[in-house]
Amino acid sequence: MAPVASSSGKSKHRRGFDLTVRFKQKIKKRFRERTVPQIEGEEGEKDPFPGEAPLSDEARKRFARVNDEELISLKRNKRGKLLRLSRRVEQAVKLSARSAILLPEETGHLETDEGEKTYRISQKSIQDAVDITSAAKRFTLDLTQMGPYVSSYSREGRHLLLGGRMGHLAAFDWLTKKLLCEINVRESVHAVQWLHQPTMFAAAQKKWTYIYDTQGIELHCLKALHNITCMTFLPYHFLLVAASESGFIHWVDISIGTMVAQLNTKCGRIPFVRQNPASGIVLSGHSNGVVRMWSPNSPLNVAELLAHRSSVTDVAIDRTGAHLITSGLDRAVKIWDLRMLRPMQCYSIGRAPTHLALSDTKMLAVTLGNQIEVYKDIISGEPEEPYLRHQVAATVMTAQFCPFEDVLGLAHGNGFDSILVPGSGEANFDSYEVNPLMTSKQRREAEVKMLLNKIQPDMICLHPDEMISHVDVDRFQQKRQFGRRNLLEEAQKRIGGQHHGKQKTKS
Repeated sequence: MAPVASSSGKSKHRRGFDLTVRFKQKIKKRFRERTVPQIEGEEGEKDPFPGEAPLSDEARKRFARVNDEELISLKRNKRGKLLRLSRRVEQAVKLSARSAILLPEETGHLETDEGEKTYRISQKSIQDAVDITSAAKRFTLDLTQMGPYVSSYSREGRHLLLGGRMGHLAAFDWLTKKLLCEINVRESVHAVQWLHQPTMFAAAQKKWTYIYDTQGIELHCLKALHNITCMTFLPYHFLLVAASESGFIHWVDISIGTMVAQLNTKCGRIPFVRQNPASGIVLSGHSNGVVRMWSPNSPLNVAELLAHRSSVTDVAIDRTGAHLITSGLDRAVKIWDLRMLRPMQCYSIGRAPTHLALSDTKMLAVTLGNQIEVYKDIISGEPEEPYLRHQVAATVMTAQFCPFEDVLGLAHGNGFDSILVPGSGEANFDSYEVNPLMTSKQRREAEVKMLLNKIQPDMICLHPDEMISHVDVDRFQQKRQFGRRNLLEEAQKRIGGQHHGKQKTKS
């Protein structure tokens, strides 16, 4: 018997539809009436501290990024959008400050008994006291035939690059001791530098600068970078910065392979260049005691300061870009406020420092020939004595703290030494920024994101906060008036003599 299409079928369909609607309304009502239950004690009393825990001003300032006072002077339509954005940022600041207590790791330091000095503790004692994984991070590479060596850690702190003066290049995972490549270029190597990913690195050789991959294959030859003495890399701008013996500083965009800028400092040979991680400004020290700051957008130095009475040996900048540390042949180490370009503190050391290295936790490593001294809280306090002291077999050529590890890498004339410095590494890392545990797939995705978020070289300036948050109204009005004037002149030229007024005729 065929089914009859009567009102009963419609009623069933309507009944099912009504049940679905009722069920949805019931779920919405339950969700709307749901509240957070009160926490009661043993006697049934309510929570004496209801609501969220208060946040301190220090916790807010640590994660704050927006200043609402600057939004008052804006127009009404722009002010509303920015105020809504600031509320979202404020909510993110609160969540970040509350979740900071859940971070799993904390930095540790050496603790001694009364009357015992931390700088008297040897590396052997530290290695015996720590766990097996941390003890394996201290090692020594005896490479006496191909030295002296220079070194470079990758951004995530997992890969190490070594370059010997006799032409030896080696890249390896220093945690697992797995060798990536090892080649001999048969000419002197003066500087080495990892690029945006640990798949490519640059080597400044005797005449030109070459780029290799992790298999030791030559990818590019940068003949414009000749007689290079030192290099650094700006990861957010994809710029390889190199300084030469003739006093030139070069900015090369490795993403498109073009020379962005090339400046003549007119200061002779440049022994070192360092970058400000917060702004991208490049700093160089010279033999007359002056530290100069360079930008690819200016033919002259954007700022300079007389740091020492003699030659500047090295500089170091913290990752916030607020403090600068300089050392000179006058046996002085000075700490500067980069916002005011004024000295904050000055320390006198028994010997002239040769190299400086600043960790993420603001520990300062000072090399004195073949001796290394590490100072703790040198920016905020006044240390009377070193935190650690160590001695290597030859003169140190480069010193660098490994990111996210309590390790200091020392490249010297007889090879490379990795020593343990408890408390020097950042315990918690942002995996969206730099991930030491990334896979090959994550690395490819991170490279694409870095290219999409690439900052143009035009944004490099001395004070990036002022450039982004403030608008030059006078210059904008001048450009606007100049554009109107050009439009009027072009319109008059186009019309020319075509328009003639009506002539009166004789009656």
